[in-house]
Amino acid sequence: CSSDLTLLELGAAPRARVIGAIRELLVGPSDADKAFARLAARDTRIVSLTVTEKGYCLDARNELDANNADIAHDLANPGAPRSTIGWLVEGLSRRRAQGIPPFTVLSCDNLQDNGAVLKRALVAFAARRDAALAQFIENEVVCPRTMVDSITPATDAALRKRALDITGIVDEWPIQREPFTQ
Repeated sequence: CSSDLTLLELGAAPRARVIGAIRELLVGPSDADKAFARLAARDTRIVSLTVTEKGYCLDARNELDANNADIAHDLANPGAPRSTIGWLVEGLSRRRAQGIPPFTVLSCDNLQDNGAVLKRALVAFAARRDAALAQFIENEVVCPRTMVDSITPATDAALRKRALDITGIVDEWPIQREPFTQ
């Protein structure tokens, strides 16, 4: 959880208040069953991504890189994906099999035309597995075009200490962002 500082009254010392924005953390490789259950759950409506361009497993033309080792692995092992694309397509496949509408895939990055690029990659991956699944993704899945440009420096010991000094709360994973705004 991250912290929010609240001033009790003018001139009062800050008091830390924990904001419970994250209710659950699932790590795919170690919590695969739970992660797939969450992806396939009817109440999961949006899956947001914060990945770099490399996380989409694209080639120089911004198309799915079928030669990428993770993509090849995921096509051969759909229930144990390594790539973001493999996780999303398997999650969508499970929803389709249960008759549940697809989730929206929301990219939080600054890849140009990210929604269209992501959707093409999902469809191309699915087409290598199942033509009907590819058609389902093409027709039903929404991947909005977005723009997020905020560098989030890595969490380190200095940030953890600074968060503790400010809030008085031990936060194992405080998050900071670059100071630049426009």
